[in-house]
Amino acid sequence: MPLGSRPITIRHSMLRNLSLLIVLTSGTILVATWILGSSAVEDLSKSLIERTATRTETELNRFFGTVQSNVRIGVDWARAGILDATDHEALNTLFVPILRQYPQLSSMMVATSRGEEYLLLRDPLDTDAWTNRVVRADDWGNRVLNRTWNTRTGESQESFGELEYDPRRRIWYQEALKAAKERREKIKKEFLKSKVSFLRIRFVLSKDKDKDKDKDKDKDKDK
Repeated sequence: MPLGSRPITIRHSMLRNLSLLIVLTSGTILVATWILGSSAVEDLSKSLIERTATRTETELNRFFGTVQSNVRIGVDWARAGILDATDHEALNTLFVPILRQYPQLSSMMVATSRGEEYLLLRDPLDTDAWTNRVVRADDWGNRVLNRTWNTRTGESQESFGELEYDPRRRIWYQEALKAAKERREKIKKEFLKSKVSFLRIRFVLSKDKDKDKDKDKDKDKDK
């Protein structure tokens, strides 16, 4: 042992080792806590995102499902000849109750290839206030019928105005015609495809029948 150096006692060695063990243990606990905490936060975030996405999807399906249902109803009415774009009173009887029932819908519109258009608009600030605009591009030119009324007060106003407008030139009308044409082409192709498949099956069956007849003839000859 060098002169002047202090001897390392067992007590001192144990305290040093114990301190080192405490430091290592504390560090391990902190690291584990941080990792587990990060994992818990990540799991919680994923759960919140999934629940939000599910709720959003449900709301969107409910909203657009309502729109699609009403569009299908309108299509059935149009095919049945019920929708007359020039008879705004009759159309109001059909569409006002629908807009009252579904607050996410704000307007209804019917347009024809003759340039006729009916528009029903609900006031976003007053649920009892309504507006009609009736267009007959081929018959009235730029003249349009504007009508407003309030179901609560019974007040109504009706007047003609000037508006350079033709529904057949609007993008929504042209896109609707394009979509209808594409749908007809798709149905036509599917029909022709199914018809060709039917003819092929029929042709194969006919060939099989002919083969069976030939076999029967051969058997008769052998006899």
